[in-house]
Amino acid sequence: MRANSNISSLMGMAPRQSVVPSSELIDSTRNVGIEIEIENVDRSMVARELGDIWCTTGDGSLRPANRSVEILFPVPGYCGAKIIEALDALALSPTLQAGRYGWRTATHAHIDMRDKTLEDIHMLTVFYALLEPFIFAWDGKGRHESRFCMPWWVCSKDMFIATDLSTSSTATESRQARQARLAVSQFSKYTALNLAPLSTIGTVEFRHMQSTIDRARLLTYINLCLDIVDISDRAMDRTPIDLVMQYLEEGPDPFIRSWLSAPSAEALLHSRVGEVPLTTSILDRSVHAAISLAESASVARPFTSPHITAGDLQLVFTGESS
Repeated sequence: MRANSNISSLMGMAPRQSVVPSSELIDSTRNVGIEIEIENVDRSMVARELGDIWCTTGDGSLRPANRSVEILFPVPGYCGAKIIEALDALALSPTLQAGRYGWRTATHAHIDMRDKTLEDIHMLTVFYALLEPFIFAWDGKGRHESRFCMPWWVCSKDMFIATDLSTSSTATESRQARQARLAVSQFSKYTALNLAPLSTIGTVEFRHMQSTIDRARLLTYINLCLDIVDISDRAMDRTPIDLVMQYLEEGPDPFIRSWLSAPSAEALLHSRVGEVPLTTSILDRSVHAAISLAESASVARPFTSPHITAGDLQLVFTGESS
């Protein structure tokens, strides 16, 4: 049974509001916040060319600091046709076209979770852990090696903090709120999926993508993130461990195609299993991360999984017989 209290009520935030829909988005009702870092540009020129649809700010981590900028949607982000309008505006900025987009720069996507419950967040974390190597492979820029985008498969401390967000459906709302705030306050902002913004602006932050102003690529990333957070609505009759077992029984390709929209599935499956980061070792660690999250002791009912060996995972990821 799902808990009734959502992030908005637990954290004392205003509920989401919808705007004009867009056929280019798989979900026009959910707010999205985009942050794009760019080096070697004039900040004042960028602000003038983008108008008020994007905010502009400095970023001390970029070089040179006096000729770098971060452009972002204003909080709480945009939804529907307003997202498309903002993406279209990027092509109208000659200054951005001449900017530098390299290993120091990144694109972050904040996805509004104010209508989601803690059990929804629990389902998201398990689903995400299974897909994480494929998201990095889609980006293809080696961001899994960045200290500002640490994968969950190596962040055991933060991953287990995430399990504290799962609470019994019989817990009081005040207890849920205390536990959730404590958990996210300890979460590192530099993990690839950052849960810390849940307590401040009601979002989760995807940090996997190298900086870009390419409209098609940004739209693919936004839809992929929307697809992933929607898992709790599509899998209402499933438990987190059910997802893990389906993944192990079917393998990544059919699993991803069964849960994501066709464009998102194609984006994630464009890379070959066996290539970095889709190695057996990393996929193995991602599955074990998902199992640990799914078996969180604080969920409404305990989960048990069969003993899973490295040989089982090798069979799933390579198609070889044991």
